[in-house]
Amino acid sequence: MTEKINVRQICFTFTAFTTVVKLLVMPAVTAGFAKESFWISAALNFLADGMVLLFVLHLNDKYGGKSLYEIISVNVGDKTAKTVYLFYGIFFFVKAYVPLIEQKNYIETSLYQTVSGLSIFILFFVFSSFFSYKSIRAIGRCADISIWLTIFAYVILISLAVPSAKFSELLPVIGVKPSEIGVGALKSAMWYADSSYLLFMLGHFKKEKHYKKKIILSFVAAAIAVIFFIMVLYAEFGPLTVRQFFAPIRMGKYSVALANIGRIDYIANFAYIISSVYATAIPLLFSTYCILKVFPIKHRIFAAIGVNALMAIIMITTENVYFYTFGFIQNYLIWFILFMAYVLPFLTVFFNKGRVSK
Repeated sequence: MTEKINVRQICFTFTAFTTVVKLLVMPAVTAGFAKESFWISAALNFLADGMVLLFVLHLNDKYGGKSLYEIISVNVGDKTAKTVYLFYGIFFFVKAYVPLIEQKNYIETSLYQTVSGLSIFILFFVFSSFFSYKSIRAIGRCADISIWLTIFAYVILISLAVPSAKFSELLPVIGVKPSEIGVGALKSAMWYADSSYLLFMLGHFKKEKHYKKKIILSFVAAAIAVIFFIMVLYAEFGPLTVRQFFAPIRMGKYSVALANIGRIDYIANFAYIISSVYATAIPLLFSTYCILKVFPIKHRIFAAIGVNALMAIIMITTENVYFYTFGFIQNYLIWFILFMAYVLPFLTVFFNKGRVSK
């Protein structure tokens, strides 16, 4: 039986999970290219992602709730469907790498300064293997919990940062060349492509009243939250934003509340980390899901352990050369990511079979 996820949980997935993975390193990287207009670069990426999201919702209506695999196989054959899923499995695997490395370094920096972050983070893969084994339904259940953690962390961090923010740092709005804004969008695109999650949820949720409006609004809410966060970050640090890696532990560091009450931002960071654990495991879950469609693996747990073990090995072997692997993804693999996320879904417009009659 096809596993189902509620529309509410899909909405929570966008607002809770796709938000947190963009708050650590992405703002500093984007600001390095687009300066004070880096929020426009973020908006461009969200716009591209939103267009795919709308198209995926159209596919759901067009094919009556069929899964992506069913849509492809009925039109161009089962072998082609498996080939596409194999590439998507690689896509999700690549998409998982950078956020995972960021989380490892973030935990090591903010919580375990005297202990190897990798030795602590290996526990993540134990959880992620089980998470991947449970498949798509696990995303919805975790989203029901994490949405409140994400909101709590976000509100605390923003509340601490806004009093010391100078929004004049974001001016002039047109002071940056369009080419620099475009480069900022391209170089940070690896943190986006979240519409691909919905693409693989096709066939796994029931249509509800106003379901498209709910999903779209949740995506817009996530986009606004991220854009406002990075605007506040730049308003607080100005040109020094390019050095503010691990933004959640930098936000509000000059707040009077921290001097009077204590490091209450650590409470927010704990909530942020818990939510991020689920968020960074989602691409590995979808990678496992794709692998199971491609290869005749009898037990799902073997695929889940295999995917997570491979990622753990890659993280261990590339720990000391992360900047090189990051540059390789940012400069070369980004074109593969963009094709899989923003081009391949639209090729389904040439399909005619399997449509639901109006």
